[in-house]
Amino acid sequence: MENNNKDTEIGRVKEEEEDEESPIEEVRLTVTNTDDSTLP
Repeated sequence: MENNNKDTEIGRVKEEEEDEESPIEEVRLTVTNTDDSTLP
Protein backbone atom coordinates (compact mmCIF):
# COMPACT_ATOMS: atom_id res chain seq x y z
CA MET A 1 0.00 0.00 0.00
CA GLU A 2 2.84 2.41 0.74
CA ASN A 3 4.11 2.08 -2.82
CA ASN A 4 0.75 3.27 -4.16
CA ASN A 5 1.07 6.49 -2.17
CA LYS A 6 4.58 7.08 -3.46
CA ASP A 7 3.51 6.38 -7.05
CA THR A 8 0.63 8.82 -6.68
CA GLU A 9 2.95 11.50 -5.33
CA ILE A 10 5.45 10.94 -8.14
CA GLY A 11 2.66 11.05 -10.73
CA ARG A 12 1.38 14.30 -9.25
CA VAL A 13 4.84 15.88 -9.38
CA LYS A 14 5.32 14.74 -12.97
CA GLU A 15 1.94 16.22 -13.97
CA GLU A 16 2.89 19.53 -12.38
CA GLU A 17 6.19 19.56 -14.28
CA GLU A 18 4.39 18.87 -17.57
CA ASP A 19 2.02 21.77 -16.98
CA GLU A 20 4.87 24.26 -16.73
CA GLU A 21 5.28 26.57 -19.67
CA SER A 22 8.65 27.65 -20.92
CA PRO A 23 9.46 31.31 -20.33
CA ILE A 24 10.98 31.39 -23.83
CA GLU A 25 8.31 32.09 -26.45
CA GLU A 26 10.03 30.20 -29.28
CA VAL A 27 10.24 27.07 -27.14
CA ARG A 28 6.60 27.39 -26.06
CA LEU A 29 5.52 27.62 -29.69
CA THR A 30 7.49 24.60 -30.91
CA VAL A 31 7.71 22.16 -27.99
CA THR A 32 4.51 20.79 -26.49
CA ASN A 33 4.08 20.50 -22.72
CA THR A 34 3.66 16.76 -23.19
CA ASP A 35 7.07 16.41 -24.87
CA ASP A 36 9.11 13.64 -23.23
CA SER A 37 12.58 15.03 -22.65
CA THR A 38 13.90 11.54 -21.90
CA LEU A 39 13.50 10.56 -25.55
CA PRO A 40 16.07 11.61 -28.14
